[in-house]
Amino acid sequence: VNASKALSSLKGFFPPIHQPLPLSTYESQKLLNTLTTSFRTRLDEEHGIADTLPKRPVVSYLPSTDPAPSPVAAARSRPTDRHLGSILNNPLFKQDGARTPASPAMEPNEVFEAAVAKGLMTIPRAHGFLKTVRSRIQQSSAASVSKGMSESGAGRLVVQWLRASGQERELSFLNNRLFTGELLWFMVAEGFEGLVLEWYHKLISQSQQGIDAEYQLVLSRDLLALLTQANGKVMGQASAFDTVCLGELELRKWDRRPLNLLPAWVVASRATTQHTGGIHNLAPATSFERFVDLGWLFTYKFGNGAYPPAMDRAHIDLYHPTKPSPTLALEFLDVVWNAKVYNWRRDAAVDRLFLKRFNWLAADTAQHLLRVGKKDQSQELL
Repeated sequence: VNASKALSSLKGFFPPIHQPLPLSTYESQKLLNTLTTSFRTRLDEEHGIADTLPKRPVVSYLPSTDPAPSPVAAARSRPTDRHLGSILNNPLFKQDGARTPASPAMEPNEVFEAAVAKGLMTIPRAHGFLKTVRSRIQQSSAASVSKGMSESGAGRLVVQWLRASGQERELSFLNNRLFTGELLWFMVAEGFEGLVLEWYHKLISQSQQGIDAEYQLVLSRDLLALLTQANGKVMGQASAFDTVCLGELELRKWDRRPLNLLPAWVVASRATTQHTGGIHNLAPATSFERFVDLGWLFTYKFGNGAYPPAMDRAHIDLYHPTKPSPTLALEFLDVVWNAKVYNWRRDAAVDRLFLKRFNWLAADTAQHLLRVGKKDQSQELL
């Protein structure tokens, strides 16, 4: 049936709904520009354009690109730019077809990103990546290991992968203590220790799916100890002490056992007395005393001298920044010498370690007595 003249005239009046395909290059670009402009305009109407300088990022913020944007560029960014940028910078969407993980010319960060894009990344491989980056920094001419780690961006890459793959939400990666310790070292160096504290808060305040409640507290205990260790290495003694005090506040807030603080307290204490790290940036006297007082939460009287924290509590008094005291050390040495060392079992590895630390305490105490002019008392210990 032929169309009427009226219908034909209407067809000529309205433009066709669908453009004939295929479009030319010019027409395709014009259509793309039209759609992009429309999308941006609509989103700007709903959310507005950022017209103020961005505030200081929160502790859990993870930059999605290496260079930091200028304040002017950040202020002019549209919601569409931020949204599309977060998608395109997700490590799971990155893939460089020109190079492969096997290429010897690739840097560790590139190898990591390529493996993530291909779905080959695992916790052991991420651990190996972090160790490789740290090893390179230690062998380089970097001013310090911590500074080199802060500039590497390796910790950020791993956390982005954990977040994109859903492992950060479940905190399942914390089961691998060696990996967690390595990662936290990088995170603290890169300024992401606040995110670790968020994980700690989550562990002690919420039930995690698939994790036994008691084991969850074990994970929180280990996490705080590893964060304390990392803060001591990177930021120094004062930061390590503050981390322990923050952990204690959280435990008290959620009515958790203070014994969960023990590993972190021992880590910070031994970093000071045994020089295992964190002896730079020394804590002021008030911070030192607040930290030391926490030791009494899980240190019994010296009648049970074999209880390890008792030795740490006695030892650290020798390192007070303004009022070092040998009183507790002398009391501990006397009790333990009579109760334990006399009948020592040298075949037990744990006892050999205790004896090594006991001798260390005796030597430190003797040196302190010598410095304050008590030569006779010092010689009795030696």
